[in-house]
Amino acid sequence: MTKTVGNVFSSELKSQGVKRIFGIPGGGSSVDLIDACSKEHITFELVQQESSAAIMAVVSGELTSSLGACISIMGPGAANLASGASYAYLERHPLLVFSECYGPKISPSMTLQKIDHQSLFNSVSKGSNVLDEMRTKSCLTEAVLTAKTERPGPYHIDIPNALLTSDYLGTSDDLNDCSDSDSSDISAVTQIADTINSSERPLLVIGPMAARENLGHLLIDLIEKAGIAFMVTSKARGIITEDHPLYAGIVSGVYATNTFEAGMIGRSDLIIGVGLDRSELLSGWQHDQPFIEIDSIYIEEDEKITTPIFTTYGQVSEVIKGITDGVINKNRWPLEFLSEYWSNVRGNLRINSDTFNSGAVIGLCRELCPDETILCTEAGVYGRVGLYAWKVKGNRTYFDSSGANTMGFSIPAVISASLELPNQKSIAFVGDGGFMMKISELETIARMKTKPIIIVFNDGTLGMIRIKQKQKGLARDGVDLYQPNLVKIAESFGGRGRLVQDISEFKTALDQALKSDTFEIIDLRFDPDIYAADIPLIRG
Repeated sequence: MTKTVGNVFSSELKSQGVKRIFGIPGGGSSVDLIDACSKEHITFELVQQESSAAIMAVVSGELTSSLGACISIMGPGAANLASGASYAYLERHPLLVFSECYGPKISPSMTLQKIDHQSLFNSVSKGSNVLDEMRTKSCLTEAVLTAKTERPGPYHIDIPNALLTSDYLGTSDDLNDCSDSDSSDISAVTQIADTINSSERPLLVIGPMAARENLGHLLIDLIEKAGIAFMVTSKARGIITEDHPLYAGIVSGVYATNTFEAGMIGRSDLIIGVGLDRSELLSGWQHDQPFIEIDSIYIEEDEKITTPIFTTYGQVSEVIKGITDGVINKNRWPLEFLSEYWSNVRGNLRINSDTFNSGAVIGLCRELCPDETILCTEAGVYGRVGLYAWKVKGNRTYFDSSGANTMGFSIPAVISASLELPNQKSIAFVGDGGFMMKISELETIARMKTKPIIIVFNDGTLGMIRIKQKQKGLARDGVDLYQPNLVKIAESFGGRGRLVQDISEFKTALDQALKSDTFEIIDLRFDPDIYAADIPLIRG
């Protein structure tokens, strides 16, 4: 029986670990792909906006240890999908991005919805290609390998509209040699261990590569033997439980001396970076301590965090083991100091107070929710406060947008979390502006019958932008929002809404939401000035 391109392509998707494709179909190659994939038990998930499809695909892939995929129509749909792909590109997530396109014969005579997809996606992906009937397997193999290789990111494939139902003309030898070179240099391991031994306050800073390589158990051995305090970037949260007594907070590229982050880093005399990535820093590295670079790949000079005194790349697990073997067992950071630090953080953020502020709300939320609760959050005052008020206790239970600061991230992210792990409670923190960006995805939630809790930090304004306006001495303009009735909006989609105006009402609302049989929206109505008061402690 003659195979079609669609048969071969969908079979390869299955073998590469793709479980779902998110998107909005058109009448061309996308519906043919949906049909071909259904025969391989790859599910198509209809969403309301293409940028949401990319975000959902990334989170779905991460939660299932598979590879996320998404699809759009050509032209405007592809442009929307490119917006979502930019999230994956800037934040180093593997993703397959498909779009419909005209075939080579018809394309010269067409104008409708026609744009240059390759030029568009090349700016927000690691590569772009056009599928054909000869190199179907190798095209996808190259896409998957490129997407997954450090630093990971999206790869785009255009699928001509008449292609998938045509005969496959390739062979089983259709594959290129796409093997990755095995380069490494771990010669500095002994010097790194000796440098740690001679320092008084070494600080380990863990980045996203360490999470991708599942290095948590090895890093715990090093941390506990050497008595090293550790900090993490947003993408590495949960690699080690943040209840650990040597946990010292979040690194996001903040340098003002009055902030939690800079204050902690300022007490160190050596920084060991494991898998750090400039994509997560708000601004260039400004700390003066000696820096050691440990990574799985060689970092080019113009991509380094800073100039390291020692560097290793490749065989990261062996590097960590070697350093652990070489360090002296010593308590370098007094646990009392770190305990006092966190007590100070909680006090300054008013986490245990009756004041209706983001710190108290997030702290109470963390207290009431199960340890394995998945939190999806994003840019905004609440997101920055959540870096300290919400302790992450397990790997793959925290999803944020750090490298792109994507507004509107958390609702599509929590949909994927609820879809993939329905028995594990999933919560979204979102501002009123981000909520309105993705309100259409409530239809997706209702149709999928997922049950996330969406907590809307509602102060009637774009809080972070208003703060920046004030810092610049500018008038408050272009940042204030209309506040609709979110309770009725939730109910109109078959969910439940709760309006909350103080901390006692929030506790009651969350207690009820955690037991709910449907999705919940908790509308927190904050005073903008009280709500924004914590930002100087976190961002300066």
